[in-house]
Amino acid sequence: MSQYRSAEQALLSYLPANLEWRLYQVKIPREFWKDVSGSPLNAAASAAAAKVCRPGAAAAGRWRATPVLPEYYEINTLSVTGKKGQPSVNEKPHLVLVHGWGGALGMWLRNLEELSEHYTVHAIDLLGWGGSSRPPFSSIYPSTSSSTAHATALAAQAYFVDSLESWRAAQNISTFHLVGHSMGGFISASYYLRFPHRLSNLTLLSPIGLQGFQAPPTATLRTKLQAALVHQAWQFTPQRILVHVLGKDKAREMVMRARTRIARMFGRGGGAGQGHRDIPPAVIVDYLLAGIHRAPGVAGEAAFAKLGSPAKGWVVPLDAQLKKALVSSPDGRLADAEGSLAIAYGVGDWIDPRYALWDLQPSVLKENAAAKLEVYLVEGAGHHAYVENVRVMNDIVLRKRECVREARDEPGLVAEMVQARSRGGGGGFMSIA
Repeated sequence: MSQYRSAEQALLSYLPANLEWRLYQVKIPREFWKDVSGSPLNAAASAAAAKVCRPGAAAAGRWRATPVLPEYYEINTLSVTGKKGQPSVNEKPHLVLVHGWGGALGMWLRNLEELSEHYTVHAIDLLGWGGSSRPPFSSIYPSTSSSTAHATALAAQAYFVDSLESWRAAQNISTFHLVGHSMGGFISASYYLRFPHRLSNLTLLSPIGLQGFQAPPTATLRTKLQAALVHQAWQFTPQRILVHVLGKDKAREMVMRARTRIARMFGRGGGAGQGHRDIPPAVIVDYLLAGIHRAPGVAGEAAFAKLGSPAKGWVVPLDAQLKKALVSSPDGRLADAEGSLAIAYGVGDWIDPRYALWDLQPSVLKENAAAKLEVYLVEGAGHHAYVENVRVMNDIVLRKRECVREARDEPGLVAEMVQARSRGGGGGFMSIA
């Protein structure tokens, strides 16, 4: 943990010197789902309680106790209240930033100065990631041979959503604007479907899991074998390979190569504000590697892998639920009557925006013309628009930009996106989701 904290502090030292910020751990109950209504984990908790003691395998009559778990888990939290010397504004609304796969709270470093002028900003490490506690998903959801893939996926979804809700309750935040990137976009959308009354606005940046993976055909023996191989590789996740197979130096070299583009984006001082300095790419790489190597392992990644795979498809796509919530008020009504859902993609994104542009948005507006659903394409950006085009992405979060249907040439932008993807502009292997 000390190695992770050192890498984290090294990165956060590049925050603008004029900002008031605090890094701390928010405690949530170990059985955090018990206080969350409708949690799929409640049944799992009962199953776990029934397995506190069980016969040992060595001999009948011997009992083996389950490991002693901590009373609390901790959510690593960075809160930014604004610039030093400015009068505090108690009424300033809250904004919560949720990172993607392989990332952590430091990924938002370039966005914080401008956003904190309008919000009290909280960037968090999700449970199982970064500097937060890493309870094994299997200790919370003791899956058995009778557990279906769908039930396990719902439990994995709740692992993230319920812990986020428990964090909110611990912080005594009534309502907030939730922003999630990629995997964090899926978690944020899932949170909205459970707790819309807690959100003033929702912003999804390059979200995955809305429609699901496009599963490959399996009509032939060859494609069946390929699909099975991809599915098994997905379960044996990339971070596990880095941790258990590659040595530290080799892993760092691989991550440095894979993250060169994103590290350069951080390194060029491109934040929306005046106080940003260049960040050496090695600082970013060391921060990401520290999260990968941090004991006790890959709890969050293991839970995420249960949600689906490119071969088997996405087990709990949110498409139908989102359409229903956005069409049928009050079920999907946000806490703020003027609030909206915004979905943004980079023009060079590897996530295809055509589903949101040509399916989700038209379907919702056809049934509910008053629905506030906006879709954006960010030029000059790939999958990481929050750092590749900081100013525009912040404008989208702050609702200062026109959405695609209010702006220019939607087909032209999408055509440009297709060309960028064919050139590899969205980044490929080992992209932070």
